[in-house]
Amino acid sequence: MKSTTLLGALSLVASTLAATIPAPPSLPLKREPHQLRLLHTAPISPSPPPGAARVFSVAVEAAAEESVKGGAVIKNPGVSVVQATFRVPLAQQPMTGPTAGNPVGLYAASFHVGIDSFSGTCANFFRAGVDIFWDGTLGGEQSPFAWYQFGGVTETVGFSNFTVRAGEVVRITVQDSLGSGNSTEATATIENFGQQLLNGTSGTSTAICVKGLTPKQASTQKISKPSGEGSSLCKGEAGFVVEDFPLAGMPQFPVALANFTTVAFKDVGITVGSQTGGGEKKNAKGAELKDIRLAPQGGRLTACALVGGGKGVKCDRVVGE
Repeated sequence: MKSTTLLGALSLVASTLAATIPAPPSLPLKREPHQLRLLHTAPISPSPPPGAARVFSVAVEAAAEESVKGGAVIKNPGVSVVQATFRVPLAQQPMTGPTAGNPVGLYAASFHVGIDSFSGTCANFFRAGVDIFWDGTLGGEQSPFAWYQFGGVTETVGFSNFTVRAGEVVRITVQDSLGSGNSTEATATIENFGQQLLNGTSGTSTAICVKGLTPKQASTQKISKPSGEGSSLCKGEAGFVVEDFPLAGMPQFPVALANFTTVAFKDVGITVGSQTGGGEKKNAKGAELKDIRLAPQGGRLTACALVGGGKGVKCDRVVGE
């Protein structure tokens, strides 16, 4: 190869990388495996601050109407338990839109359920979920991360002695209840039922049924805290959410939303009031639906809808209207 041709090729590669990865500081092109974590920022009301667009390649301020959240929120005083079952989606590199085609790109998406975890109108929140990743420097899809978080009290914590893979079915329950004396106890539980392929369906199918089944793996985490002004949950809403978070340890590098196979929160359950008797059981019927909208990534990035008369919430990955 002629030296002029080689120099031209190197120049093209350098200019391409410069266009997709901001500098300075620069994101390492080689990232270590098993260290990918998202920064689970607190819910923000009513919209993310300027500059919150989650994308490597375009430095554009987010418009006021933009949102890093999609899914469904049910506003109802007295929410004490929120539960849903879903198949962990497969993370993929986006094929269309402004964030597509970056061979060294890092893409992610988060799926979670919670109490007071959507609108950001309460000082505290409780949520649990699963994050998925696609990293071009590590060969593509990476291991999902299952976590829980009580806002204002703990950082995001991984469920102990628990692993999950894309395509497996998990059930997540978050519960807030008054304990003895003046303490409040919050409990997060995640259960893994494996792939649960029904009638020959694939590992990306939204068809799931775990009724009467014993999970192959489960983890329950409890959080106790003293009561006090501003330290409790408002218990005003339940959320079933798809979210685009920044990267932990590198908040200056917003992460582009991964392409993902359809996620369907099934067997949606909400308890309002007492958990031991007399509490009202509800589903997502009447929920307010939201979509992730980030102009630098192509505009509308999810298409969320209620299914089964409110028994479920489904979100497809899209680009644009």
